[in-house]
Amino acid sequence: MKMPKLNFKVLFDNDKFLWFLSFLFAFMLWFTVVNTIDTTADRSITNVPVSFDSSSESLEAMGLDVVLDEPIMVKVDMSGERSVVANVDRQDLLVQADLTGVTSAGEYTVHLSVTDRLGRDFDNLSTTPKEVTVRFDRTVKKTLSVTADLSRLTYPDGYVIGDDYVNVQSVTISGPESDVSKVASCVVRPEKAGGITKTEVLTADLILLDAEGNEVPSDYITMSSDTASVTVPLLKTKRLPITVDFLNVPEDFPLDELRYTLSKEDLLVAGPESSINSMTELSVGYIDFRDLDGGEYNFNLNLPAGFINLEGDESITVSIDTTGIISRTMSVSEIRLENVPDGYTVTPVTTAIRDVTVYGRSDIMETLTEEDLVAVVDLSDMDLSEGTSSAIANLSAPGKGLVWCSGTYRVQFSVQETD
Repeated sequence: MKMPKLNFKVLFDNDKFLWFLSFLFAFMLWFTVVNTIDTTADRSITNVPVSFDSSSESLEAMGLDVVLDEPIMVKVDMSGERSVVANVDRQDLLVQADLTGVTSAGEYTVHLSVTDRLGRDFDNLSTTPKEVTVRFDRTVKKTLSVTADLSRLTYPDGYVIGDDYVNVQSVTISGPESDVSKVASCVVRPEKAGGITKTEVLTADLILLDAEGNEVPSDYITMSSDTASVTVPLLKTKRLPITVDFLNVPEDFPLDELRYTLSKEDLLVAGPESSINSMTELSVGYIDFRDLDGGEYNFNLNLPAGFINLEGDESITVSIDTTGIISRTMSVSEIRLENVPDGYTVTPVTTAIRDVTVYGRSDIMETLTEEDLVAVVDLSDMDLSEGTSSAIANLSAPGKGLVWCSGTYRVQFSVQETD
């Protein structure tokens, strides 16, 4: 079978064929020019980081560091053989800063240069921009105590905030010397919407402040801790009457007749709600009747653990009113040994206590005799053994009213075991 004869006239009269033929001719012409006449090309690569490593030794010798909040990125422009330019990757390029002019801390405009890590040749290899402004400074450290600023916390009336506790006691900051030198203190400033109604633990960021209390930006400063937790005790307030107690009160002594005044009758305190609700008074201490001779007695205001004094008074003075009180020196002949344990016989060796100072209301003292006085030794808490021993006696004038003996007096006695 005969093949049909190709009719070129028909083909060249076909518009689609002519369009295809023109495109094919143009492509072949472009390919020929590119590969035989123009073999160079231009290209740009963005986000190439600037390196300062090549000058790290010189910076270290000066004690300087580059201060950057993030890497500096530039664009690298290049031209050269098309086959070379087309195969360049970002990691092949090294952009370096020329730090020869850097001599001390401060800001410098440094020139940038770029090289190909693989050593390939280019007609042009440059950066945009060609220079950048960079800050240099010494890196220093400082350790600061952390304190709590509770000024932004609110709480109900009748309550106060007690001594707080911060779980981070200190923080070490590190950064450019010019920045670190501005920092004078470090605080944690907790907040809570609606305020606090009980003791709480609140967590907040650590804040760096200058000497005037203004916040210091910490963009270039690192901290050993970024946050801290604060235990915030919420204490209930209450005004409590102040009282004083007495020791070794004589037998039958009318304590309500002893006149005395306190320098302060009551005190506003604050404490844990569970504890303060049950408190009805604040006792400052004891006055021992053996030391009672009138005058004034000073007591420190020592509050229970977890309580705070809201009025600043550190001590209380108790003044004994001795108006109408006189004293005499007398002897006590009646000596009693009470609560003798079973299995023992105890006999007084001391027959009389002399030079006893006796105080009392004047009208009582006029008729008081030595027969009205008695010395009692309570043996119930003593470990007895055979032989002679001694103990402090309690002296009193039973049934005589406002009378007491001042001083400490010992009675000697002998002890025998019984069968």
